[in-house]
Amino acid sequence: MMTLLKYEILRRWKWLAFRYIALIGLGVVFYNRAAATPMQYEIAAASMGKFFLISLIVFVIILVEGINMLKEDLFEQSGYLTFTLPKPGRSILFAKNFLLLIQLILWVIVSIQFGSMFLKFLPLEEMSQFMSEIDLNIYPAILFFLSAFFNFVLMVQFSLTLTRTLLYRNKYSGIISVGIFFLLAYLIEQFYYGLFLVRVQHIYSEIAGEIQVDLISAGYSSVVMNIILSVIFFTATAYLLERKINI
Repeated sequence: MMTLLKYEILRRWKWLAFRYIALIGLGVVFYNRAAATPMQYEIAAASMGKFFLISLIVFVIILVEGINMLKEDLFEQSGYLTFTLPKPGRSILFAKNFLLLIQLILWVIVSIQFGSMFLKFLPLEEMSQFMSEIDLNIYPAILFFLSAFFNFVLMVQFSLTLTRTLLYRNKYSGIISVGIFFLLAYLIEQFYYGLFLVRVQHIYSEIAGEIQVDLISAGYSSVVMNIILSVIFFTATAYLLERKINI
């Protein structure tokens, strides 16, 4: 797995370095602009907003690259090298998604660090009131974000791999993979909201009452479902990569 991870890093290190250098550099620029005009909260808020807009763009790039890391090997010439290596499909898939996880962690660290720096320029009383009005359990939110992120990525990767397996070199493979993804999303939505979530609400309404129902049904049950789906999509995609891909 480490060999595959090194291979992925060597293929992309220039873009990886440029992405985070640019994010940090622009963060410093906006931070200095806010620091140069103390007590002018509008400028500080505008600088903070611009930085987080750029941070959001970087997040989208990370998400797209996480999908493209596998797509390139499936539909381009680089796949001849990747899939002829004496490595199982799960190692190939794990290396790509582990690199994606590293990128996501770096993005979170940089964004949170600059966010905390920008908050120092805003009025403390208003920020305290704003934070107190946010009714958010941080740990379920983090778990939901991570599980939903990788569930989405793995579902797209499975759709691409299934399309590549069934329709080798078909010119409509991109469109078909999108159709498979939306079909999976529809089936999951029907199962989750039509069966699983309703059952969870019914059980906990009998045990704990309506207050706990909202927390559990919208929080940890969603995390559990995302993890289960991620494991299913990872296993299925790894199987197709190892057993069914034609080079």
